[in-house]
Amino acid sequence: MKDEVRQAIKSMKTNKETGPDGISIEMIQCLDELGVDIMTKLINKIYDTGELPEDLTKSIFIALPKTPGATECELHRTISLMSHGTKILLKILMMRMKSKTRPEIAKEQYGFMPDKSTRNAIFILRMIIERSIEVKHDIYLCFLDYTKAFDKVKHDNLFQILEQLDIDGKDLRLIRNLYWNQKAAMKVNNDTSPRTVGCCSHIAAAIWFLGYERYQSTTNRQPSSTNATNIQNADDISDFEPSSNDEDNSYIYISK
Repeated sequence: MKDEVRQAIKSMKTNKETGPDGISIEMIQCLDELGVDIMTKLINKIYDTGELPEDLTKSIFIALPKTPGATECELHRTISLMSHGTKILLKILMMRMKSKTRPEIAKEQYGFMPDKSTRNAIFILRMIIERSIEVKHDIYLCFLDYTKAFDKVKHDNLFQILEQLDIDGKDLRLIRNLYWNQKAAMKVNNDTSPRTVGCCSHIAAAIWFLGYERYQSTTNRQPSSTNATNIQNADDISDFEPSSNDEDNSYIYISK
């Protein structure tokens, strides 16, 4: 556990806003091995008991306007400020599950994925379009955006998927507790709302991708096949298909 804590602390990005406890990652990193020892002791206790300290379950939501002067909810994006102790715990959970969850996620997925970027997805799509223009072939594009995809998933089904992947029992217990016990408040200017229970943690993205892949496996579409016909940016999907009149449309596909 100590090595995992050390790696998680080291990988944390600096100059980030603090959570409700006011403790920055720089403060933890400045403690060096003492900070590692303190966090290791805390996380070991959390793993043994399955219970999270109240400070680690609190977060604050802040709505940022996508355009100046926006007033509608749909024109805002929400960021979550949580304790860096919680982020360290989530890092460890993600590292432990990586070997079992990553193979289940489509290679076409670029959102929230390590070593990938939405810039890569945009570049690939642009190259496909430029290539189709170069060879004078039509290509059809369909852009899909799942409305509030992360909010509408059935969490019980996601936990069932994790059980099927043989995720460690203690890890699974922590994920459940992070989901069901997390409390969040909305902050607007200097006003903060009462806290509500049952808000999703940052681990949601990876688990949602698993649910999406399992859903796709029950349909005729196979997004992880040898030839890719879509690019995924989290819950935004870009489907592309060549013209049905093209005799040879192999140039359209992305070779794996």
